[in-house]
Amino acid sequence: MKRCPHFLDLLLLTKIIFVLFVIGADKGIKVKDKKQLALAPVPMGLVRSALFGTARFNGERIESGSIAAHHVLGTKIAYKGPRLNQLHAIVWQSILLLTREQGSCVVRVSGDRLIDMLGMSSRSGTNRDLILQRLEDLVGATVRYQTDTHRYFGTMLVGALRHEKTGHFEIEINPKVMDLRGNEVICNDLERKVALGKNQLALWLHDYLSSHRVIYPVSVDELRVLSGSEKELKKFRYELKKSMAIVSTGNDPLVKSWAINGDDKLTAEKGATKVVLIPKSTELKLAHARKRNLIDQARNQRVNPL
Repeated sequence: MKRCPHFLDLLLLTKIIFVLFVIGADKGIKVKDKKQLALAPVPMGLVRSALFGTARFNGERIESGSIAAHHVLGTKIAYKGPRLNQLHAIVWQSILLLTREQGSCVVRVSGDRLIDMLGMSSRSGTNRDLILQRLEDLVGATVRYQTDTHRYFGTMLVGALRHEKTGHFEIEINPKVMDLRGNEVICNDLERKVALGKNQLALWLHDYLSSHRVIYPVSVDELRVLSGSEKELKKFRYELKKSMAIVSTGNDPLVKSWAINGDDKLTAEKGATKVVLIPKSTELKLAHARKRNLIDQARNQRVNPL
């Protein structure tokens, strides 16, 4: 299988000791245990936005327009394509995890494993077709994602293939998406997220709250906008309370305590989560790796002319 142009970047990323900070703690930790390696690296600006919103998928398309996003990192998002929700988010984040595991922008995974990663209750043909639909949506999803350090324009996925005899999937993600990990990245606990069930707002809150060191009071209306909810404020507030109760339960709850205060702001205390802060020295090494890769490609073309 042909390796993508950024394959060296991915190898270098796995070899470099990243600086990790435990949100809510004062000192960093190194990547060592398998639990950390199983966390999906997701650009922080995306989980603090309405790109993967909370609306139920009904096949609606967004022709073009800005997406509500938190101002962190100078994030600005424009989007065109199928309306995406948290089911799409789980699929995309699972693929990001697989690219990290396999060291390639083209990943191969069995249908059974992908179903398990997505937290689906059965391995039925219906669920396998649902995965294909979500993949097709992501291939048709065009996003312009801008931060203080990056300006990305492209699709969420390049393409996907399901082998009908084996049920295996072959999925390609745009290699330029890997560059987005040069900015702050949330190391998302997908296992905990999918265990929350199908409540769209609870799934969105899991990612949004996980991306914070300390959860400062945030207005209910701001959460309504950032999550992409189309409900009026009163109904959203009711839904928010139900969803916060969900993210506060389970064997390893993200949220330890929460309340909506008199100013109509959500306050919460959460458990430790992790983000990767890639130092500038690492970014320089990645840039040098890309340069060496381009030089090698040019040399090979000269040595092996058509």
